[in-house]
Amino acid sequence: MKKKMCLTAAALLCAFAAPAAQAAAVPQTATVPSHFETAWEQLLAQYGITKPGSSSNNNGNNSNNSGSGSNNNGNGSGSTGGTSTGTSSAAQAVLAEVNAARAQNGLSALTLDASMNRAAAVRAAELAQSFSHTRPNGSRGLTALNEAGVSYRTAGENIASGQQTAQAVVSAWMNSSGHRANILSSSFGRMGVGQATIGGRTYWVQLFAD
Repeated sequence: MKKKMCLTAAALLCAFAAPAAQAAAVPQTATVPSHFETAWEQLLAQYGITKPGSSSNNNGNNSNNSGSGSNNNGNGSGSTGGTSTGTSSAAQAVLAEVNAARAQNGLSALTLDASMNRAAAVRAAELAQSFSHTRPNGSRGLTALNEAGVSYRTAGENIASGQQTAQAVVSAWMNSSGHRANILSSSFGRMGVGQATIGGRTYWVQLFAD
């Protein structure tokens, strides 16, 4: 596994990837602490995701995953209690930037997966509590994929904070070797994108899967 964090004047970046063998060792369930902030709870309800500990499965952070990969936009947008999400338009914009970069490097285009978008939206809200590939409840970031019903063999996660546009965040990721490696990986065919603005700051998540 490798972690990279790059701090710029106005933005934070972090990338993570893990092989399938490591993902298999991740606990299959997680418990949500009672002190989770309202924003996280609201996103769970908005996207119809069951809380961990109820009936959701869980895998680790960036790890491999196989299953159905459906082309899809992100979900709807909303605004509650100082928290706003706009996953659909953000996901399409990030997808266009990512696929342009992949095409320039002779790679096939990624497709958006609706379930992965839901997982990425949850992760984006969590970054306001903990800007890390470890979730606020202590589990690994990619456990959000299993909570959203995503199966995979290989997966990865890029996170960022502070960028205002899809172009800006993808440009920042592409200028960091760890993030660039995830974006240009030939192992991935699907992507989910999450964006959340909490307390006036915008958080971004890319989830990748085969």
